[in-house]
Amino acid sequence: MLEQSNLSRTEKRWMILIFILLLVGLFLNLGIYPLTLEEPRRGMIALEMIFSDNWIVPTQTGELYFRKPPVYNWLLIFSYKLFGNYSEFATRFFSIVSFLLMGAAFYRFGKRHIGERFAAYSSLLFLISVDILYYFSTLGEIDLFYSLITLSVFIVIYDFGEKKRYFSLFILAYFLSAIGFLTKGLPSIPFLGISLVTYFILKKDFRRLFSIPHLMGGIVFLVVVGGYFWLYSQYADPAGWKSTLLSESSDRTTGAGFLGLLKHMVLFPADTIKNISPACLLLVFLFRKDFKNTLRDNPFILYLAVLFVANMLLYWVSIGARSRYVYALYPLIIGVLFYFFQESKVSWKDKFTKWIAIPIASMFIIVVSLFWIPDSLEVIPNRVLTSIVFVLIGIGILYVILKYPAMRWLMIISCFVMVRIGFSMVTPVLRAQTSGASNDKQYGLEIAEISKGQPLYLFNETDISRGITYYIEAEREDILTKKPNFEDQGFWICTPADTVGEDVVSELEFRSRDSEMLLVRKKARKTPSLQP
Repeated sequence: MLEQSNLSRTEKRWMILIFILLLVGLFLNLGIYPLTLEEPRRGMIALEMIFSDNWIVPTQTGELYFRKPPVYNWLLIFSYKLFGNYSEFATRFFSIVSFLLMGAAFYRFGKRHIGERFAAYSSLLFLISVDILYYFSTLGEIDLFYSLITLSVFIVIYDFGEKKRYFSLFILAYFLSAIGFLTKGLPSIPFLGISLVTYFILKKDFRRLFSIPHLMGGIVFLVVVGGYFWLYSQYADPAGWKSTLLSESSDRTTGAGFLGLLKHMVLFPADTIKNISPACLLLVFLFRKDFKNTLRDNPFILYLAVLFVANMLLYWVSIGARSRYVYALYPLIIGVLFYFFQESKVSWKDKFTKWIAIPIASMFIIVVSLFWIPDSLEVIPNRVLTSIVFVLIGIGILYVILKYPAMRWLMIISCFVMVRIGFSMVTPVLRAQTSGASNDKQYGLEIAEISKGQPLYLFNETDISRGITYYIEAEREDILTKKPNFEDQGFWICTPADTVGEDVVSELEFRSRDSEMLLVRKKARKTPSLQP
């Protein structure tokens, strides 16, 4: 099964259905729960660019922000303009689109160099990678967009290298890397350098790295990156970028000493294997006597494999590295795994697929059959009916697995997609009602309502959660800045200790980061009455 290069009509139709269901799962209830983790920071910086009418200088509560260059903030601004609001959906939209475009880009890449079947299954397996499907694709964060840019660099290097169009290769690779640099900083440079060296060593053309086209690519990178920082210098001193970007990168390679490094070197690859589930189940097909010969016989798969290992090594020895930093590498290793599975001639391959498909479908049926039981899910509408529908779908999937061997991987993929739909029906509703971020949203909106039409400041160095700040700024359409003293006009956010000896009245008490906070204003002064 799955040996043919092209997909059958049934497979194509089923894949279209799977993709539609995936879209439903990814976008369903995407905007009903409040921003959390780093989402408010990304949104806040984009808002402040809009409100200050300055898209060059990123700020956070009015102060210069150096940790991430502004390209992703520009994308958020475009999203806010596109949807006409500053909603959670608009904040998350392009993160999800980036994820889908990664799958589409790898599909086109794989189809050109291997075939339709390889491309379709590899891309779908990437799109159901559990870490992204059930976690990171629920957030409006920078990493999926950055991964799309980085994956595009990998594709450009191989595609134009095979066509011997070296000017196009270097100029596009360096341009994309410049966009990556202006998105997330220094990591774009090692990604580009390692990938170029890997490709030209594999092609036994190392001298190409010392060529005019390469020089032109470097000039493009300097013009794009240098052009931005020149524009920045017209508004503010760019010196802070150098120290901040360098410290951010160096922090990832230091930390907990030898034991910390050893722990990271064990856990990081283990996490990567877990995160690409269910594709990681195909690892067993790498253990074959002709492993090296199989790689050598297909330059494309060799490129994917060596590129994955070469780039992964850097993060393997970087203590501060997180799984999201290497999302761009996931399609590479998944493609390698599926290729070895597809090309394998072992007699037990069909049984292997059967005996992973049946437990996955069975577990799906068991889980959705219990959907109506937990009291915590009472807030979900029609949960009994939903549970029945999902159980029937699961039984149908299990029937296809038993009846049609050629459809088993599609049924496995279908289970993961259906779980994502169920996840999107439940988790956002619970997050909207019970998460700490929901309290931040409530406080932010309440503060914005109380202070409407009046100046609002953070007192001195008062620090509140980014979530509260985001919702204040989005609702008031104004930047929340700091001010070191109380004045007659306006409102201040401060701590109770800040009010000692001050002639202020509290309008709201709230909590942020487990600390008590106040919204205060100056007491109105009494006007002395005139005696006749």
